[in-house]
Amino acid sequence: MKTKRLALCFFIGIFASAVFGAENVPTGRELCRETASFLSSFGFKAQSAPLVSGGQNDFPYNVYTRISASEKSAEPNERTSLILAFTMEDAYARRDFFAPFLRRLKELKSDSDIILLFSYGDERIDRSTAQIRGTDVFAKNIETPDDYAAVCFNFSSGEKTAIEPGGGGTVSPDWLVLRLIRACDENNETYTLRGGGFNSLFRLSLIESDERTDFFLTREIPCAAVSLPSAVERANALLTSFVFSYTAAGSASWDRHYILLPTKSAVVNFDERFIVLCFMIISFVSLFILCEFSFIADKKNRKKIRRDVLRLWYILPLTALIASLSLEASQMPAHFLAAVFGIGTLVQFILKITAAFIIVTSLYLFQIRQQGILKKQAYAYILTLASVVNIFIFAAVDISLFFLFTAEYIIVYLSRPLKRTGFLIALFFIMGLPFLPYAVQIINFGRTNAFRTVAYSPFSVNVLLAFVFLPFLIQWFRIIARMNERWKNVSLSTFGMRMRNTVLSLAAIAIIAALIFAAITFISNRFESGREKRSSISENIRTDDSKDISCSVSDRTFFGDTSRRLVVRLGKNAVLCSVSLTGESKNPVLYSDSEYASDTGTNTDTFAIPPYPPETLVFVYTADTSVSTTVKVSALYEAGEKNTYVKSTYTFDIPSQKSGGFL
Repeated sequence: MKTKRLALCFFIGIFASAVFGAENVPTGRELCRETASFLSSFGFKAQSAPLVSGGQNDFPYNVYTRISASEKSAEPNERTSLILAFTMEDAYARRDFFAPFLRRLKELKSDSDIILLFSYGDERIDRSTAQIRGTDVFAKNIETPDDYAAVCFNFSSGEKTAIEPGGGGTVSPDWLVLRLIRACDENNETYTLRGGGFNSLFRLSLIESDERTDFFLTREIPCAAVSLPSAVERANALLTSFVFSYTAAGSASWDRHYILLPTKSAVVNFDERFIVLCFMIISFVSLFILCEFSFIADKKNRKKIRRDVLRLWYILPLTALIASLSLEASQMPAHFLAAVFGIGTLVQFILKITAAFIIVTSLYLFQIRQQGILKKQAYAYILTLASVVNIFIFAAVDISLFFLFTAEYIIVYLSRPLKRTGFLIALFFIMGLPFLPYAVQIINFGRTNAFRTVAYSPFSVNVLLAFVFLPFLIQWFRIIARMNERWKNVSLSTFGMRMRNTVLSLAAIAIIAALIFAAITFISNRFESGREKRSSISENIRTDDSKDISCSVSDRTFFGDTSRRLVVRLGKNAVLCSVSLTGESKNPVLYSDSEYASDTGTNTDTFAIPPYPPETLVFVYTADTSVSTTVKVSALYEAGEKNTYVKSTYTFDIPSQKSGGFL
């Protein structure tokens, strides 16, 4: 009865706030108290987890509740605690979703502890200001990560559920992802799998991932992200189904190298053992084929073809080396053009590839002039060899990439008999088909700086890029050899052949560049992305020399140690705040109960401050009075309009000699 009365009072208060102050969404400690009160109204014991240790400030905090297992699993090494992670902002805005779910959760009987986490301050606002993230702090404070698993939930405006099986350079275990998929299937819920099941994209950090998921995965806690659909009933059914069917059994393993391929009726799971077995079989078969020269169907010219292969042996390592150096060298002019004309990173990447293509093609044409045109079958063998080399190289990078380059190898192997120019040109593009699913995922879900990563990459990455393009370059040489052979047969002059080779190369560059641009435009609009809500970084921030910020300092000395009290007054509610102290020759903070980070390189100590701090901040620390100190306070304020902010900065100096208080 008491619980019902509390719930009734809570909803009356919510209704009143919705009517009289729809725009007054609580922030800071008020939001934390609202969330704790909401949990308590359903009979749960709300607990707080501080974001910052020590200090005298009333900072916001995480709110969570633990639902103990009715009968805990006795299986060894199983993960007997499941974290359901939400944000406080979602808890406040989606009360119509959480109310029925919490009522249903009271009936749960599980062999695992269920931790319902409402994290504070996870939405990143300004990358230039250090920000404490609630999920990060909570995950960092877990002392026994081997006992935990987690799922981070957010809400989408779309109709589909989106599952994200990785982040932070690693991948969620397959058992966790499959359980989420099973919950979708049980409720006839349509879902998209971020990355398309190609988990190597997460391991290589090529696509964007949920930052809250990263916090758990980087601390060896299995985690996946789920974007729930906008329909409340469907989202509730999905979450309830997953939680009530969760068990600790089977949660001890963590297979990181697997591929999930969703189909209309089921999900095909290629686990790590299967991938390794396939790799061993294909490696044996491909090496046997290479050693036996079994691709050569032309028995009459077998000796000549073998001779030409031996004459061409150097083209594989030489092309890879020249392509690597060309990719490295072309980054400088691409960067210069970006600085002068302001071109984007995608265009810079295309320019980088184009420059390398021109350099490699020019050197190959010079080689033809010196050595003559060799048998086309010799190029076919070198192409086969290049595709086999890529299987081993990229399997070493990520074993699941083995399927990608095996598909390319099969296409190359089946193309051995091709001789007509049109077929050879078509093959050049068909070789790119295995890469298309990966390209779709990168274009739709790629990190914002993904193209910048490859546009300005270290030499080791350029070497890998060179090997990716190596089979395409060899096929391009094969096309040029075929064209030059035809032109030679019609008695074309040397100058005419050079002109035609130049036109052919320029046409190829133009076609490839046009296809890349078209693919970027077409794929991003044609395919459903299934994107869930992401933390939006505000770019509408202006600076202002506001007089709202003020500071005062007072010192007290005890037995030779100086205790300094720094009071910062923000003047009004700030979204973010940063307080840093920089010493003239060394760090000015010797010790403080307030949490802070020290940078000995810049002699700077920075106090940890969560988003939406109180208007008055107090920091007490043991100061090194032998050095003068510069105090810098930066605060970000709301500007009145949505997602617009004003950034104010205030600095003052504390001299090395103590002289009482400073204003």
